[in-house]
Amino acid sequence: MAAKTDTRGIPIATADNIVKPPQNGINYALTIDRNIQAMAEQRLAEQITAVKAKSGSIIIMDTDGAVRAMANFPTFDPNAYSSVTDYSVFMNQTVSSQFEPGSGMKAFAMAIGLDQQKITPDTTYDDTGSVKVADKVINNAEGDKPGAGKSMTVVLRDSLNTGMVFVLKMIGGNADAITSTGKKLVYEYYTKHFGFGERTGIEQAAEAAGSLPPANRDDVTYANMVFGQGLSVTMIQMTTAMAAIANGGTLYQPRLVAGEVKADGSVLPTSSKILRSSVISQKTAQDLGTMLQVVVQRGSGYRAGQMNPGYKIAGKTGTAQIPRPDGKGYIDGANIGSFVGYAPADNPRFVVMVRINEPGVPGFAETTTVPVFGDVCKWLFKYYAIAPTS
Repeated sequence: MAAKTDTRGIPIATADNIVKPPQNGINYALTIDRNIQAMAEQRLAEQITAVKAKSGSIIIMDTDGAVRAMANFPTFDPNAYSSVTDYSVFMNQTVSSQFEPGSGMKAFAMAIGLDQQKITPDTTYDDTGSVKVADKVINNAEGDKPGAGKSMTVVLRDSLNTGMVFVLKMIGGNADAITSTGKKLVYEYYTKHFGFGERTGIEQAAEAAGSLPPANRDDVTYANMVFGQGLSVTMIQMTTAMAAIANGGTLYQPRLVAGEVKADGSVLPTSSKILRSSVISQKTAQDLGTMLQVVVQRGSGYRAGQMNPGYKIAGKTGTAQIPRPDGKGYIDGANIGSFVGYAPADNPRFVVMVRINEPGVPGFAETTTVPVFGDVCKWLFKYYAIAPTS
């Protein structure tokens, strides 16, 4: 609106014309703990260098969604922007990078079967080493020994793809076939319960939503989805969903803002925002937590357990292939290793996810991500003064 003036064009001093001085902006306190952040950056950089990986990321979060550390490597010096030649380092890969999670997704698919009371940790199936779905054959990872009467706990411990196809069939109510009911339940839990396929709303720019095929896709697609292929997620989604398992079934919005800093220096805290309550039952969370402890005790996460004797840790590894840019198959010899879990498993204090992209040494996630996960847990146990329980 134009200012009011006299006949000479000089503004008249009215309330509408008085210039108001600028006000100071609001200062915010972050949830980031500088000590945990420094440790996470150091451990991540050391491990990526050790395994000759292309890049990697780490998130450390409380079970109510408060992020204590979030780091990527390679990184950059904020005081020397002009020296950066690879502009991808400016992106926060923990929220902006979508990837196929691989076997880490088995924890959430198993949760569906448990929550729907279609299976228990002791439910068994006969592992033949491979299973045919439509015109495709799905195999277990190399080294698996087929056998009868393997439990669902063993399916997670040994990361059996055939076992997860069995779970998908049981979710749909037919042990002999994948049904539309089963596919709909998987889609519903992945999206409406655990929050995959949508942005979490964390206070970060360029957050990716990930993508999931709809429930009307073919049986092969959904068989792949329950063991972590054919869909894309972000690290912040995976960590947030695992936090819901750790805390007994509440999905909190991840956050970086702890509160508003008042003029006297005190902080007016922000409360944790619940996105969904009871995404799984407490019994499901307890049963799944026990199963995920076995992964660390005697499965692919054993190195983390060996590094932390006396502590109960729950988690799941994932080694995923990397799709080709043209969408035709996967890049030969390239993989993404991840580990997501929480501790102490009997009274969870923190959730950690580690992701390492394209390591230059042979092996799966147990040799690339699990060691740094275990080292981070060891440091956090001391930092939080958490005593061993056994």
